[in-house]
Amino acid sequence: MTISTVDRPYTLTFHASGHSYPLTSTEAQRLLTMTYRPIPSLPEDVAPETAYERGARALRWILETGVTVTLSDVDLSRADVAAGLAIVQAADEDMRALLSERRHAILATLRIRRALDKAATEQGAACKAEHRPNLGPMAPLQPSPIVRPPSPALAEIEF
Repeated sequence: MTISTVDRPYTLTFHASGHSYPLTSTEAQRLLTMTYRPIPSLPEDVAPETAYERGARALRWILETGVTVTLSDVDLSRADVAAGLAIVQAADEDMRALLSERRHAILATLRIRRALDKAATEQGAACKAEHRPNLGPMAPLQPSPIVRPPSPALAEIEF
């Protein structure tokens, strides 16, 4: 049995791996209409809070949900500090293990974000350097030299 483009007119392509899979119209429609549960995010609190309180609230939220990807870098850093303090003060060994596991997740998220930011910055700098022409209308302008005549005090006037 051969599969033709008439049987499967749509293609699902994974850009990271480069693999492509032919799909029927029903399979393509099912993929388009799939709904996913939204990833929860830390609710904003209207009352003013200190950095430690915000970190403790972020850590409680991470312990409840296990999600670190929707938190900002600042909230993750504050939650890391709160987790370090909570590990020291925890009396139960199971709680220490859970806090340590969540702290590793927090640090891994921060490490991955920093690596991605660094790679994007380096790639952006490399792209800017590669695509700068030396001639033509897009070439960088050379500043014209500043010419200042000598001051009258230094000039000799002959009569």
